[in-house]
Formats: sequence, C-alpha cells, structure tokens
Amino acid sequence: MDPTQPDPLSPQDEIVTARDPFDHPDADIILRSSDGVDFRTFKIILSLSSPVFRDMFSVPQPPHAQDSTSAPPAVLVSEDSKTLRALLLHCHPCSACFHANFDNLNDIVALLEAALKYDMSTALEHIRLRLSSSPFEHNEALSFYAISCHNGWRVEAEIAAGRVLEMGTFWRPPIGYVPEMEAITAGAYYRLLTYHHRCGHAAESVGERSLLLGADEKLVAQLSHCPSNTGACYTDTMRRKAWLDDYLTASGKELLVRPCSSTILKDTKLCQEAIAKAGCPHCRVVASAAMEQLRGLYAAQVKKVVSEVKLEFKA
Repeated sequence: MDPTQPDPLSPQDEIVTARDPFDHPDADIILRSSDGVDFRTFKIILSLSSPVFRDMFSVPQPPHAQDSTSAPPAVLVSEDSKTLRALLLHCHPCSACFHANFDNLNDIVALLEAALKYDMSTALEHIRLRLSSSPFEHNEALSFYAISCHNGWRVEAEIAAGRVLEMGTFWRPPIGYVPEMEAITAGAYYRLLTYHHRCGHAAESVGERSLLLGADEKLVAQLSHCPSNTGACYTDTMRRKAWLDDYLTASGKELLVRPCSSTILKDTKLCQEAIAKAGCPHCRVVASAAMEQLRGLYAAQVKKVVSEVKLEFKA
C-alpha cells in the first residue's frame, strides 16, 4: 500500500511489538518499521492526523478475518522504529506522557522527512519548534539553515543564521559543507554569507565607536584617566588608554570572523594580553578590576548591533 516500502523482511528476521502505547490488543492496523517493529494503532487516529493515511485506508482492501486470533493487517513503511515511534507520538491521543528522545540533528531530520511524507501538520509544527529550541552543535547550525531554507521557513532560517555566526569561518573546508546544502540554491547560501559579512562589520564597529556610552561614571573614570601624568598610558589620538585601544582592535578582528557576544565573553586571552600592556602599575590594577564589567558591556553592545542586522530571505 505504501509506494516507498522497504525491502521485505526475510523469514528469519524477528518481528517484535512496540512498547506502550503502541501495543494495544484491539488495534485495527499495524505499521511495521523497516527494522521489524510492529506498531499497533488505529486507522481513525492515522486518518485524522494524515491525509496520506486517510487516502490509503480509503482504498478497498482484501477481506480480513475478524476472529479473535487473527492479527490486523500490517503496512510496511520505510522508517525505522525510532523515527516511526516519534512520529506516531505526535498524533496518538495517549502520548502526552511519552516523549521522543533525540540524540542529534539527524534524528530530527529523519522525523521531519517522515512528517512531510505523511503530511502530518501537527508533527511538523512540533518539529519546527524543536529545531528552533534545541541546543545543536555549532556545525549543525548550517544544516538547520539549509533545512529551513528548503522548506520555506523564514523564522527558523533567521534563527539558524544567527547560530551559524558562532561557527566563525563556516565557509572553509571541512566544516563548510553539510549534505543538506544540496537541497538549497546558491542564492540562499550567498544570502547567508552576506548576512555573516554584515554582522561581522557591525560587531567590529562596536570597538570603533564610543563603547563607554551607557557605562557608569566610575567605569568611565577608571578607563579614561591615569594618575601617572606620563602619557604612557594614552593613545596619540584620544585620551583613552592604549591598552583599551589595543584590546578593542584585537577583539574587533575576532568579531569580524565570529560576530557574536560569546566571542567577547569566552575569550580571556585577549583580556590578559591587554592588561599586561597597561603602561603603569596603577592602570594594570584598574584594567584587571574593570575588565569583567567592560566585557559585559562590550558583549551586550555586540549582541544589540548584530540583532539589528536582518537576513534576506526568499521562500
């Protein structure tokens, strides 16, 4: 009945019954996964959840014996038992206390493909929410972006593009390719590159303009004045301490490649190098004490300007 059925199981393959809630003794249909697990369920549930199953069950079937010992008809499907269980949990009325576990993005992609195949709209909504909220590895963000573009999901594409920023130079091999890219256009990939480029320049510019705007007066005083009066702590162009300019310049280069707040919050090496460059003992103490507050302010400004950059999206 299913045009994408897998190869039939060999006689020696053992068929097992799925665990609760797909082991109901009164089930009127069995969905048999590609790895030989029988999911006992009901045609009415599948028909209400999926137009594909509704049409499938509307086709006249051979008479089925109704004695108490006969099993309901079995439909072989191409999904494995993990994917099939996750899919059916989205439409089963008794599934509120059951949760499908996903180890990685591949599990959700398999579920997505099944939901699209059977046209299960409720499952698709849940999958989109799961994709948007799951803490995937950074290199999976590119896959998430490609999946979103392929399916015309603007909001998810924007979320994914933001996560791609964490990857830095995502366009370089070997991390520059994921199989899901085969399903999107060169235009979609170019728009991601453009978004990253614009975010990078926006983040880098934070260090070039007045970072101290909005800081409290004490911090401004700490970062703007040196009691030594030797001039060794200041730049030639403005009365801002040289170690601060060096730090902002170096961190700006990092932000150009990886334009996100975590670039500032997680990088302690640049902070230590900047503090070591302070021109006098007093400024080294001040720099060390003020750096944490400075980084918090810096990261917040980066997050703000990057959030104002919009991804161009074409469905």
